Amino acid sequence: MIYLGLAIFSSCMVSVCMRFAEKKSQYPLGLLASNYLICSIMAMIYCDQFQFSLGLGAFGFLNGLAYLIAFILIQWNIRNNGMIMTSTFNKLGVTVPVLASMLLFHENPTLTQCLGMLLAGLSIFLLKGKSEQKPMRLLPLVVLLFMGGFTDFTSKIFEMVFDVMYKDVFLFLTFFSAMLFCVVYVFVKKQKITRTELFYGALIGLPNYYSARFLLHALTQIDAIVVYPTCSVGTILMVSVFGFLFFGEKLTKRQVFIMGLILVSLILLNLS
Repeated sequence: MIYLGLAIFSSCMVSVCMRFAEKKSQYPLGLLASNYLICSIMAMIYCDQFQFSLGLGAFGFLNGLAYLIAFILIQWNIRNNGMIMTSTFNKLGVTVPVLASMLLFHENPTLTQCLGMLLAGLSIFLLKGKSEQKPMRLLPLVVLLFMGGFTDFTSKIFEMVFDVMYKDVFLFLTFFSAMLFCVVYVFVKKQKITRTELFYGALIGLPNYYSARFLLHALTQIDAIVVYPTCSVGTILMVSVFGFLFFGEKLTKRQVFIMGLILVSLILLNLS
């Protein structure tokens, strides 16, 4: 249970550190590049042996690009939609690997998972129908949902296609390619990477890397049907507490009700 708790805490700290960083950093892309630099260094440290193949390299670079897009969406949504709703929709991306597994791997969902998908769709519909947020700000949340779900699904693809002994190499290729794409984007947008970006990028990068590593450790000790719903719901609740206590984020009664539906849908989607 210790690793599961650390995974929840690390995942929460990614959102919290990004919220702190956005007030200090003037160059968000430089911040992301620094984050991926730290993740790459940490992944390299854990690589016992580095064996590279064309297929693994291509898949790692594709995953790195998806990671970068997802993080840009997280950053934008935290700034415009708040930390609580951003974290909630990011975790709701679990619907994507469920649907993808149905279509690609012919995995039939259980009755509870079907109910979870219906509740997830209802939650989004209610939020879109009468929300205090501007309608135009809901679209980035939905895009984040799908992109976050895709980055989760790549882990399943990796396990189906490649040898799990190369997971550290895969993580390195993912984070290193994300850093390269981000550095190119920095120059295109004519931004900078200053000491501030390096410092706060390191603060984000450490929990970003360890959230994935602690989750892997937790899965070796606890059943997945316990780990995934506990981690998802625990992260949302912890982020909500941090958002309320330290950033003054408040939810209306309607948003509290919708978050309740989302939490229930997350639990149902992760039960098998």
